[in-house]
Parts: sequence; structure tokens; C-alpha cells
Amino acid sequence: MTRRVKVVGAGLTGCLAAIRLHRLGAPVQLHERRRDLRGTGHHESRSINLALSTRGLDALERIGMAGDVLSQSVPMAGRMLHDRAGKLVSQRYSNDPANVLRSVNRDRLNETLVDAVEREGLSVAFGNKLIDVELKSSSVAFERNGETMKESFDLLIGADGGYSAVRSRLQRTDRFSYE
Repeated sequence: MTRRVKVVGAGLTGCLAAIRLHRLGAPVQLHERRRDLRGTGHHESRSINLALSTRGLDALERIGMAGDVLSQSVPMAGRMLHDRAGKLVSQRYSNDPANVLRSVNRDRLNETLVDAVEREGLSVAFGNKLIDVELKSSSVAFERNGETMKESFDLLIGADGGYSAVRSRLQRTDRFSYE
């Protein structure tokens, strides 16, 4: 694989995608709008802990990180519900006691994945705000510190979250449908 890959978004999905594609031989560049939050103790995320299922653990296992993450997690066998009368009801996630969700700190997991990206020899371009996607020329434009950079790609992956700048730009093109 010799495609030039741009991954926009250095969250959980973007980091995992960058690592997997790099290991398949693709030259990957990872771009993130936010600044590098590692070591600052200040996170822009307002997220509560993340509940990892077997699917999430499988993705981490594929890059050799499931053990590291499991060591930082707390098992969750089920949930507590309040019925209409106010009575608490315990509900297990599975009949198999070994099948539990794992609660992890989302920000710490993201930091761990960014560290893994860098151990792979990849870098994350922090502070790069996507401002344009041009499909005809296969290029993207980023703004950093008031300066615009235009770069080409063969494959663009928008892993930049719910309010995706990649999706927003693509929605402005002909025959693009999103629901």
C-alpha cells in the first residue's frame, strides 16, 4: 500500500486508524484541531468515562494495546435501573459473568493512543484546523496559527467526531448525501 493517507481527528478512532494503516504500509499523516493535551492536566473533553465492549477491546488488541488499557479499567457487570415506583433493579449486561464492559477514562485512553501513534514513528499535527476539502484535486487545506497549508491525499479519513469538519465540507459537494 503506497497511498498517501490523511486522517483528520486524533481521537480514539483516528489514532487506531492511523496505527493500523501505517502497519499496512501506508504513509499516514494525522491532523488534530485541538492542541496536544498530554501532560497539561487540562482537557477540552466534557466526557464521562468510556464503556469499552468486546468490540472496542478487539480494536485495541489488534494494535497490541488491550492489556495496557485493561490494566487501567474497571469492570462493569451491569447497571442499576430505577423503576416507576423508585425501586432499584440490577440488570446484568450478560448472562456470562466473564462478559463485562470495561470503564476507562476517555482522555487517558486518548493520551495512551497518541503516545502509541508516536511510538509507531508517526506524528500528530496538533492545532491544524481543517478549512477545506477539494475532491477534484484530492487536497485538503488546514489553518494553523493564521497560516494556510494545502496538502494532497489519496485517501482521506474523517475521524473528527460528531460535528465533523470533513463531513461538513463534503456535504457542500454535488451528490453527497448524509443522514
